[in-house]
Amino acid sequence: MRTPLTLLLSGLCFGCTEAEPPGDPCLPGESPTLRLGTGELAYEALPDAGATLEVIHGPQGGVHTLIGLAATYADASDLWTAHLTGTIDGVLAAEAFPYLEARCNGGAGELQTWGTLLVWELSPEELDGATAEVHAEVTDAAGASLTATLTATLFDPTLE
Repeated sequence: MRTPLTLLLSGLCFGCTEAEPPGDPCLPGESPTLRLGTGELAYEALPDAGATLEVIHGPQGGVHTLIGLAATYADASDLWTAHLTGTIDGVLAAEAFPYLEARCNGGAGELQTWGTLLVWELSPEELDGATAEVHAEVTDAAGASLTATLTATLFDPTLE
């Protein structure tokens, strides 16, 4: 037999619901996000402040930095189209239009890309120590547009 106190206490939470857990961030959902990072063989996150990007000398004489992206709630059922730019002192110094294949990193809970080359049109000496603003605009498989910007110091280890 239930006492009035038991009925009162059990009724206090009538209509209460537990908070819905967010969906899988590797699947399309509301409010997709995008972050810029780096990485040759895997995505590597960069700090929001004080980020550095290595200037790499390519085999054909050019120089580039490696760009990686991390996204949540975007549609990765097909390739993404991207527009990457790099500016120094407000002047466009690098631009790329890659197709990207995002893969789910379940441990990190996000979609990731890596190994994308952003080729710079300046000499290594002009790039070393420069502050660059890298901007990414990505269109996912569902047509959603995602953007991210990163400010980083470029460094060329061969000039040390």
